[in-house]
Amino acid sequence: MFARGEAVRRKPRIVAPRRLPSPERATDNIILDYRLRAGDNEFLQGDVVGNGGDFRLWVNVVGTAPIRQIDIIKNNTFLHTRQQLGREVNLSFVDNEPTPGESYYYVRVVQIDDQIAWSSPIWVER
Repeated sequence: MFARGEAVRRKPRIVAPRRLPSPERATDNIILDYRLRAGDNEFLQGDVVGNGGDFRLWVNVVGTAPIRQIDIIKNNTFLHTRQQLGREVNLSFVDNEPTPGESYYYVRVVQIDDQIAWSSPIWVER
């Protein structure tokens, strides 16, 4: 029993420090920069492009391991594939068979350690 006004004393809790990510683990993400350039305009992942004209897709990847394959995909159809690449890749692509109406383009990256990165699509209306 405690008398009124008497402080309750508890044993201090010893808490192990949280395990923080090591510098090596802090960079375990694949960097995927994917853009569409049409004339003087540049569009990012998730954008809707209504230009109806020619455009070029630009892909820049910095992996955590060498890249086994990069795919450019349009409306769930593989348009372009590059394989057996280094850890850093820069490439561009032009769709030589554009289709009228709405299309979406996205990129898939697969590393030799089976880690995968997907872009969000860029929608193109022609």
